[in-house]
Amino acid sequence: MDRDFNSWHKSLENILNESRTEQACYDFKIGLYHLHSSNSFNQDCLNNCIKTLTAMTNLKVGKCYIIIGVADKQTDADKHEKLYGTPSVTYNGFNIVGINGESDKNHKRLDDYNKKILNLIDNQPISQEFKNEIKKNFFTFNYQEKEILILSASRLDKPQSYNNEFYIREFANTKKVDSSEIFDFMTNFDKESKNEYKP
Repeated sequence: MDRDFNSWHKSLENILNESRTEQACYDFKIGLYHLHSSNSFNQDCLNNCIKTLTAMTNLKVGKCYIIIGVADKQTDADKHEKLYGTPSVTYNGFNIVGINGESDKNHKRLDDYNKKILNLIDNQPISQEFKNEIKKNFFTFNYQEKEILILSASRLDKPQSYNNEFYIREFANTKKVDSSEIFDFMTNFDKESKNEYKP
């Protein structure tokens, strides 16, 4: 993992730019706490993040990202500012709010926030191999005084399930693979992994 945080300042802007056309590879979350309550952790949001990562890596080869601390709706950014008292930074239609507010409110240090998320990843219904992949690529960096959390993963040797079910991405949506589609799903996964798949 490239942990050059200065380069990640530019990388975030590149991801935001590319996400308009490469929706299957990127997803954004404003945070991991409910917007209606600053001290209420949103377990469903984290579950969906991990499920989405399985779907992304099942779809295509390459690195996939979920960026925590970015709002794609102004209304959510406004709620975040009202809750935590800090305005967002705007870039190309995205409101970068950071995880500083929810981290400072609920944890003594950012490290404690990160440890909480890493511990919760250990409880996710995914393979140990995929847990290790996510945790290996887990880190935060600073963008204009906003702390950003990166969840990312690359495709492994075999498809990844979430709670014993397989998912793929369709544009910005996560879709469960129906039992009648499993054979095609597995075949396409193998071909894509060998760079032989042509849609």
